[in-house]
Amino acid sequence: MATDPDGKVLDAAALLFRQKGYPVTTLRQIAGEAGVFPGSIFYRYRTKEALLLKLMERAVGRMTDAIQEAVAGSRDPVERVRIALRTHTRLLLSDDASIFVLLYDWRFLEPKTRESILRLRDGYEAFWDGLLQRASGAMPFRRGVNLKLLRLLSFGAVNWVAQWYSPSGPFTPEEIADAFWDYTCAGVLEQAAAPARRRAPARSERRPLPAPRRSR
Repeated sequence: MATDPDGKVLDAAALLFRQKGYPVTTLRQIAGEAGVFPGSIFYRYRTKEALLLKLMERAVGRMTDAIQEAVAGSRDPVERVRIALRTHTRLLLSDDASIFVLLYDWRFLEPKTRESILRLRDGYEAFWDGLLQRASGAMPFRRGVNLKLLRLLSFGAVNWVAQWYSPSGPFTPEEIADAFWDYTCAGVLEQAAAPARRRAPARSERRPLPAPRRSR
């Protein structure tokens, strides 16, 4: 929990946005939760959207810093991906409500405001793309693997964990991340039982759908 006034406001906003929802939470409610006068919030943030943007910027910064620090202790490119996935999952399931808000409330931003968050997100994803690129050079990735799709697959699986995870459940965040990474690397079928691989046609190779027949 932050002790500086601005940090307290952001912590309070993240908590209320997660509990009540962004659309129905007011700046006055955030001021009450943070223990500050409403006027001080209006002075710092002219709109609730400006506060949401600041909160999301802080969340992206926290995730980026945490993952960069976590992977810095390993020189193994493959192990660095596993460590990064662990850290991403741990942060997502932590009590830092701003991470949850970042994941789900970006859609409430106006298009122009959303662009700045998308740029930050692009930077975070580019860092992951670099991790995967270096891992692909250190281990025998199957020919034709699209690293962007691999990253999207991993993010899609891990980010959805926030919807079903329970601290009292049978798995820790680290166990979930490790299992997802193992399934990604090794698959789930024994080699003899694996089906023949099929390549999806590229866009240029896809045949157009036949035109519908006109009824007479």
